[in-house]
Amino acid sequence: MRPNTELAEAAGLKIDGGIVVDKSGCTTDPNIWAAGDCASFIHNGEMIRLESVPHAIDQAEHVARNILGEATPYCPRPWFWSDQYQTKLQIAGFNRGYERAEPLASANESGLKVSYFKENLLIAVDCINDARGFMMAKRELGL
Repeated sequence: MRPNTELAEAAGLKIDGGIVVDKSGCTTDPNIWAAGDCASFIHNGEMIRLESVPHAIDQAEHVARNILGEATPYCPRPWFWSDQYQTKLQIAGFNRGYERAEPLASANESGLKVSYFKENLLIAVDCINDARGFMMAKRELGL
């Protein structure tokens, strides 16, 4: 998905895969803020843009508090889901840069959980038809 950044470009804002924002949600114009699917920001040293409803809500609430003067950095809590017919895919964390992946069949017949590790730390979990595993992963990752 590509965000529609035409208006932001016309306003002279910096674009890098989306509307570039700092840790508070402010764009390159100190009077313009952005949040959600259109906003690109640096996380763990790389420019990212998250496309999920939970992120859009979380970041928008954070940016609103910053507009009102809170001035705190945003730290994403990435989790996603998609229902594809009888298959439910749920993802917690970022699996970018992982060093080891550990697949594990879940208790139900159609379920699968894959845990991703970097430097022996859990960084993400993908769950297919494993809602319990997903909730446990979110808790373990602090999401």
